[in-house]
Amino acid sequence: MNYKLSILIPTYNRLDLFKETLSSILKQVNNEPVEIVIVDDGSTERNYEYALEISKKYPFVKVQRHEKNLGVGQARNTLLSQAKGEYLVFIDSDDLLMNGALKKMLRTYLELAKIAYKSELYDKAKAYLRKNIESYPELRRSFQYFKLQTKIYFKKVFCHSQ
Repeated sequence: MNYKLSILIPTYNRLDLFKETLSSILKQVNNEPVEIVIVDDGSTERNYEYALEISKKYPFVKVQRHEKNLGVGQARNTLLSQAKGEYLVFIDSDDLLMNGALKKMLRTYLELAKIAYKSELYDKAKAYLRKNIESYPELRRSFQYFKLQTKIYFKKVFCHSQ
């Protein structure tokens, strides 16, 4: 499948919060062109096993594991190397997405990406995002707390040296 958006989740312990994070995302996917990529960074609280259970139910969920804790930077690099989506968003394992936020975020970011990529006018893209967030108070609150508007990336920007 061609994914438009890869949701990248590094996790380390705090299993209860991780479960809530996944639940808040999974209930919103509904045939969206989204993949969820999870890297367990050496957790001791069964995060990896839980993520594997979820991946058996949802084929768009991919799971990797670091045998020992390497830190969030390395976990994010592993996530980047596994992502298949055209756009990337990091969501920490203690973040929650409000109901409807994924659909609105995907629609808004895809339009924002078109503006930013085609025109290369950052200010125009920023104004578009601000306008759309203001029209959805529930989304504005989500963005205010988790600052997702600063976490979307074009996959093409990242390249790893060998």
